[in-house]
Formats: sequence, C-alpha cells, structure tokens
Amino acid sequence: MSNPENKTGLKEGTEAPPNVDSHVKGVEQELKQDEKTLESLKSTKKEKLPATAAQKWLTFWIYGGFNNTAVFLVSVVATYLTKAGGNINAEGKPAYGKVGQWFKNRGDWFKKDILGKIGIKDKADGTDGNAEMAKMIFFSFVDGSIMAVLVKLMEDMKAQWAKALDEKWGTKPENEAVYTQEPKQTWGSVLGGRLLTAGIVLPTAVALSKKHNGTSFNDILFNHPGEKFGKWLVEHTKIQKIVPNMDIPYLAVTSVFEAFYTSVCTIGLLVSSRFLAGLGIKKEEPVVETASATAKQESATKTPKTEPETVVAQAEEQLHDRKVVTATGANAAVPYLRKVTAPAPSWSAGREPLAETKADAATLQKMEANNAQMQLV
Repeated sequence: MSNPENKTGLKEGTEAPPNVDSHVKGVEQELKQDEKTLESLKSTKKEKLPATAAQKWLTFWIYGGFNNTAVFLVSVVATYLTKAGGNINAEGKPAYGKVGQWFKNRGDWFKKDILGKIGIKDKADGTDGNAEMAKMIFFSFVDGSIMAVLVKLMEDMKAQWAKALDEKWGTKPENEAVYTQEPKQTWGSVLGGRLLTAGIVLPTAVALSKKHNGTSFNDILFNHPGEKFGKWLVEHTKIQKIVPNMDIPYLAVTSVFEAFYTSVCTIGLLVSSRFLAGLGIKKEEPVVETASATAKQESATKTPKTEPETVVAQAEEQLHDRKVVTATGANAAVPYLRKVTAPAPSWSAGREPLAETKADAATLQKMEANNAQMQLV
C-alpha cells in the first residue's frame, strides 16, 4: 500500500526521478543533434586563429620594411653600375674601379649576347630603348633576389620573435598554436616565390614599355620625372661637386624606377611564397578549434591541439555509446553518459554516480524499479 505522504516510496526530501518516457524523447532529440554535430565536424575546415600584434608587425617589417628597403638599395646601386660602372674620371681611370667595370661588362654582355639574339634592341640611333629597359628589369630582379636568402632566415625565426614580442607587449594570445598555424616557409617557397614574381614584373614592364605617340608609360612614370629631378639636383644643390663622377640624372631615373618595381616584387614575394608554402601543409597538422562544443571542452581540458581525424573519431564513438545505451533502455542515465558531462540533476542527489561512458547496471536497475513503482501507485 502506498504512503499517502510520499507516493513515490522514496525517502523524505528526495525528488522522484522523471518519467522514463520523457527521457526517451529527450535522448532521441539529443541523438539527432549529435548526428548533426558529427556531420558538421566532418565538413568543418580548419578555423584560422587571428594573427597576433607581433605577427602582423613582423610580417610588415620583414617584407615591407627590411626586404623592400634592402632590395631597393641593392638594386639602385647594382643597376646604376650596370650602365655607368665603366665611366672614366678626370684622371682617365675607371671612376668605380674594377667592381664598377664588372657590373658594366655584365650589362653589355646581356644586351649583346642575350637580348640582341632574341631581337630586343635599343633605338636605331644607338640611344637607350627597349634593350636598356629590359636589362634594367632583369638585373634589378636578379640582384634583388639576393635578399630572398635573408627573408628565409627571418621567416625561420619569425615565430620565436613574435612570441617574445607578444609577451613583452602584453598581447600574448590564449592559444599559442597561432604561432605555428602559418605555412612554414622553405627555400623552395621563398625562391620559388621570387621566380613567380617575375610573372608579375615582366608583363608589367612590357606593358609599360610600349610606345604611344613616341612615349611609353615608363617614360611618363620613371624616365622623364627621374631625369627632371636629377637635373634639378645638379642645378640647385652641391651634390655634383661632392660626387663629380656620378651621373646624377641617371641615378635619379634608376631610383624612381626601382622604387616602383621593388614594391611590386615585394608584394609578389609575400603573396606567392606563402601560397607555395601553403601547398606543402600536411593534413596531420593540428586544428585548434572545431564546431563541436564537446571537442572544444576536451581541447581546453586535455590538449590545446586536436587533429581533425581524432575529433571526428571521438564524436563517432560518443554518439555510438549514447545509441547503445538508448537501445538497452538506459534512458534515465543519459545525463551521465556524455564524455564531458553537465552537472548531475537534483533528483540524482545521493545516488551512486555512473561511470563516464558506461552505465552502472545496479544504479540503472534501482532507477527503473523506482520508476515502475511510481507507475503502479
């Protein structure tokens, strides 16, 4: 006979367990949601963490600062000497010595034996034309490529530098995996990126060299402004007296020319080298975030890095366990069966806890008996 004061037959102060049927419906809904989450996991791509302040600054400094400036200076000097390296001073000697003469000789050889044989020549009157421009572009590119070696060495140290700077600046990220998520630059990606940049520079130079009514865009953008500025320097400053053997107008033309093409090359190197490095990323590389709340919590409590295959496998295993429990009638124990469980409900207070992923048979029997008693009453 039932106790009128406690129809559940449980001790005073203890809540009755919810009806099993209501749990069945709840479990079915949760299983459907877990199936959707699993499908989402399988299709979720790697979510990229935002770059830190130090990473952004170093990227700008390595490419826009160091590389662009260094390539510009090297290219201006080398390109200038390639044409004017053989100038003779007032004493009848090479103004720039053997070094200048070497640069001049390589330029003459390139125009005669390479460009001349493929039909690229200067103007008929012997003045500078397409051959001179092609020579400038070629050696500007070749000489500037030397800096790619230093860029590679800096890329190798970038993660270490960024981490130190973020700690110093107080911008350290919560997840340090951000320092390794960028494609790792290799000699192949950096030097290959430099070569791909030629695919940008050469068509640009050819397009700008085409004449329209006797004037090319190179003349409008570089030659005429540079020469005009160089003549102004000679007439209004003492620079020619300081360096009497230097061709100031041509140096100015070279500087304006290199300022433009060096910037194009820098942007091309940054984009193309990272593209090539990205092609070499392996599928086994870590993913730090997923679309699954369970995977996120496990990532926070166990390891900051989770491989995509592992996440999916864990989700499939969890979903399988939950389906098995549901099929065997252990519906009332569902709140305990998640690998990452929520706080136990109030009606379970005082009961023996279940294992993390497997139901405790004795506890399940007790809960089912209690539920049956409620239905009889």
